[in-house]
Amino acid sequence: MKAITTELQKNQEEVQGTLKGMQESMVNLQVMMNKLITQQLNQNGSDGSSNSKTPESNGERSTQGNGGKTMKFEIPHFSGGDVEYWIFKVEEFFAIYATPKDEWTQLASVHMEVALRLRFGSSLYDDPRQALKELKQEGTVEDYQGQFETIANKATALEEDWLISFFIGGLKDYLKCEVKLSKPTSYYEAVSVAKMLE
Repeated sequence: MKAITTELQKNQEEVQGTLKGMQESMVNLQVMMNKLITQQLNQNGSDGSSNSKTPESNGERSTQGNGGKTMKFEIPHFSGGDVEYWIFKVEEFFAIYATPKDEWTQLASVHMEVALRLRFGSSLYDDPRQALKELKQEGTVEDYQGQFETIANKATALEEDWLISFFIGGLKDYLKCEVKLSKPTSYYEAVSVAKMLE
């Protein structure tokens, strides 16, 4: 029992470390956005004046192209990839349309929010319960646990006995039998037993 408690504490520390890393990433993104705003203010003067139209609330802009055709542009979405490249593209957008400085953060944050929802949220077509049921361990128990918890975080109202069942069901056969025999009463107990038996 002491080994299980130690393992559970270790798992909790890992989760807290992951959350801390995500918080630090968000702070770094905010710092980069502030640097971008400061840089643009210094580059264009501090008055923030503009002789262009104000942007629509969703960050889209229209302009007349060759032949009088209207071209529509919008702020690039942050997809979670290269932050520096995204900031460069957003800077270009704001420069082209001479967007007032007081609108930069709001417009950019809307498109970051979309990226965060795409990355960490679920779509209408995702079925996390089905994905949990079909997930199979291929590497270590720790790798499998990470994949399992990523999907499980998207499932709503999933009772712990189902989590335990899905987790055990996806383990490699030799572990599956042993973990079932231990009759774990919690998800973290099932994980701890699987890690000990690996």
